[in-house]
Amino acid sequence: MKNVYMFQPNYIYGNQAHIPYAIGTLAAYAWHEPEIKENYCLKKLHFLRDDIDKTVAEMESPFLAAFSAYIWNFTYNITMAKAIKQAYPDCVIVFGGHQIAPDNSTLTDYDFIDIVIQGEGEEPFLRLLRSYISLDRIEDIPNIAYRKNGELIIAKREYYNYCDYPSPYLEGTFEPLFREYPDIEFVFLYESNRGCPYHCAFCDWGTLKGKMRQFSEERTLAEFRWMADHKLEFCGCADSNFGLFERDSYYIDKLIELKNETGYPKKFQASFAKNNSQRIFEIGLKLSENGMNKGVTLAFQSMSPDALKIIGRTNITVDFFKELMSKYNEAHIPTYTELILGLPGETYDSFAGGIDELLEAGQHHSIYIHNCELLPGSDLGDPEFIKKYDIKANIIPLNQPHMSFLHADSIPEYSRIVTSTFSMNEEDWIKTNIFSDFVQCFHHLGMLEFFALYSYFELGIKYRVFFENLIEYFRSRKEGFVHSVIADIESRYRKIIDGNGELTAHDERFGDVLWSFDEFAFLNIIDNFRGFYKEAKGYLEELGIEKDILENLLEFQIFMLKKPGDKSENELECGYDFLNYFSTAFLNEKPVLEKRKTHYKISGAKTYDSIADYARFVVWYGRKDSRNIYDKDVRTV
Repeated sequence: MKNVYMFQPNYIYGNQAHIPYAIGTLAAYAWHEPEIKENYCLKKLHFLRDDIDKTVAEMESPFLAAFSAYIWNFTYNITMAKAIKQAYPDCVIVFGGHQIAPDNSTLTDYDFIDIVIQGEGEEPFLRLLRSYISLDRIEDIPNIAYRKNGELIIAKREYYNYCDYPSPYLEGTFEPLFREYPDIEFVFLYESNRGCPYHCAFCDWGTLKGKMRQFSEERTLAEFRWMADHKLEFCGCADSNFGLFERDSYYIDKLIELKNETGYPKKFQASFAKNNSQRIFEIGLKLSENGMNKGVTLAFQSMSPDALKIIGRTNITVDFFKELMSKYNEAHIPTYTELILGLPGETYDSFAGGIDELLEAGQHHSIYIHNCELLPGSDLGDPEFIKKYDIKANIIPLNQPHMSFLHADSIPEYSRIVTSTFSMNEEDWIKTNIFSDFVQCFHHLGMLEFFALYSYFELGIKYRVFFENLIEYFRSRKEGFVHSVIADIESRYRKIIDGNGELTAHDERFGDVLWSFDEFAFLNIIDNFRGFYKEAKGYLEELGIEKDILENLLEFQIFMLKKPGDKSENELECGYDFLNYFSTAFLNEKPVLEKRKTHYKISGAKTYDSIADYARFVVWYGRKDSRNIYDKDVRTV
């Protein structure tokens, strides 16, 4: 028997780890064949970043080691593969996955790698195994590259129009992991289809080509049952555009039935189709009504026509987005919108204006802003594309917020972050990031959300102007607490430009977690929220709000914001009916503020005494479903 080891290592998030789905699918397909079962032993699926020396020492005469390479494990995989080759020179080293460069430089850069697989791996991997037992010829296998007598051999590319592969869950591929790691809380991942109909330059999904094709309904439902039987709380869908197909709504019905029957899964998350439809709204409504929603994605990536043209993307219209936001907000369905900062064609003005457009359209839940990252399989990562649009990227430690800080090992991973293009220089990149981070901190994470809304509807102050002026107000008060927070974040961006920075931050006060800069700034501010509001009051007084309204609104703002140390029962007397006012504002309708004595009561709210618990459960776990503001817990008495 020939021993095979497979690697898809990832980081631990608390006690959570992702099931190594990619290598599981390859293993399930290969070991479904009788000839493979008879000749090969699948020794282990490695899914953690284990000690390399210990792992190599525990191997038993490995014949082949296969690695699924992603941005979060590439360096670790390379280090592991090199160590295996040194200890076992005859072991065949195979690499595949999204981090494999299309030009096969992964093979030429590392002489200890024997074979690389391009694109989907089930067929090439099976045929490679068959070739070593004389049932196939390596020369006939598509989508691979290898060396022969010192010469690089690149096979022809083929694209697959079927996906009737066996399920790794139903084949029992992952059962050994559950026995060996009983304390790990595994994250379930499934796919009901493969492919993507779009071809956005920043993404490597559409470059894989091939038709979109669907797995059988029977398979998917059986995988759902497997998930519930294994008591997995989190269900993630790996489809590129969930909600694109009518049966996606049916799948949600089945997941809800399972939750009601078994208690599992508790949460569902997917990348929703960009052309948001009534179907996706209904899916989001069902998930919210059953407490399973992790937020519906309303992705734009950019609001700039110039940037969209360059990256080959079209979006829904802003008017349609505005209609959608009104529907989602009225139904209390949390949503989040994604933007990418640093795309070629984008400027500070276009990006800040884009955020303003989204806020005016009613996106007050969350805007997730990702710094543009060059992926080797994407058009954006192509050297010709980089040259054409004068793209400069800086290499930083892996940009992966919420990783465990204490579990970080000595083998760093890296991201290539775009820090300038023909349309945005480095100074504007920093300025754009600062604006974006503090819109998140002050608005979507709730510090001054109600004041921004009131100023927009009553004073005609655009959101962009409100936050640009607010940032400059704090910057000008150099002895202030908030100035130090902004200055700290800016210095971190400058370190990236200088070549020695990173896009995450850690403070032991906030637990064993790496935080994105917007969340890190927010946590520093919420930990001293009284100092923040004391400083901010001067800016609020300059807006021209009537003094009595300002004083009442400030009390209401603080009352509604979830803070560490809050009590589960709380009350507030106000001279104005702010609750109804802002309920109307969140629907993007012109509100009318009624002056009357109101009594608000929070009861039965989930609260957190420590800043570390607050950070984990409100900021990390709760951000996408807007747990930072008391909403359903508040009533008028």
